[in-house]
Amino acid sequence: MRELFEACCPEAEVVIATPPPDAVRCADLVHRPEVLRSLVDVEERSSGHILRASAARTLLSCYAIRLCQVTIMPTVIGDVLVHPDGVHLRVDGHGFTVVYVEPDAIQAVPEFASGLVIAADRVLDGHMRALAKSLSVEPGCAWSPVAGQIGFGLGTAMARARAPMDKLLEAHRLLVGHVPWLANTGRLVESSTGDRLVFLRSKCCLWWTIPVEDECRSCPRRSDSERTA
Repeated sequence: MRELFEACCPEAEVVIATPPPDAVRCADLVHRPEVLRSLVDVEERSSGHILRASAARTLLSCYAIRLCQVTIMPTVIGDVLVHPDGVHLRVDGHGFTVVYVEPDAIQAVPEFASGLVIAADRVLDGHMRALAKSLSVEPGCAWSPVAGQIGFGLGTAMARARAPMDKLLEAHRLLVGHVPWLANTGRLVESSTGDRLVFLRSKCCLWWTIPVEDECRSCPRRSDSERTA
């Protein structure tokens, strides 16, 4: 199981164990508004965004990447379901470098396509849609831009995974077919060199509003050729 999570989430540590008391339970972001608000506060301080809306959207991007890496990607790569209610995160500024997965949250699935449908319903149309509703109290967090962050999170999780590109592209196609609103958030494509996948987002996260006005690599203000180079 350790090797599977390393392939799904190569840039963060995934610990399969009972989480420590200070870890944030993903379900609490939906059911406890003060927890979600505190994470937006942390992102706002650590990233230095000029607009709070930018911090909120950036938080959602980072969160969606990490959650999809430990819930959607195990189904894509290893025919394993991970329930989002059993996932906990260490909050340490911008991004989440350690993820805890409760052992009871992991379940094997007999078939790839049916497992992907279950994962999509639980994570994308279930947990992430509920989180988007909770985040809507923040400025600039109506459904359309927030959906873009979720789509970016999924696409980026796919692009970072250590797995055959054709399998990842097929999985993304199946997910978009099952969750139609994903189609408007961007496209998962091969890079111009053909050695990696790139998600071309169509919704802006406002990352360029940090003081140095950096653009993220997948910024829709860039051309396709720039983003796939």
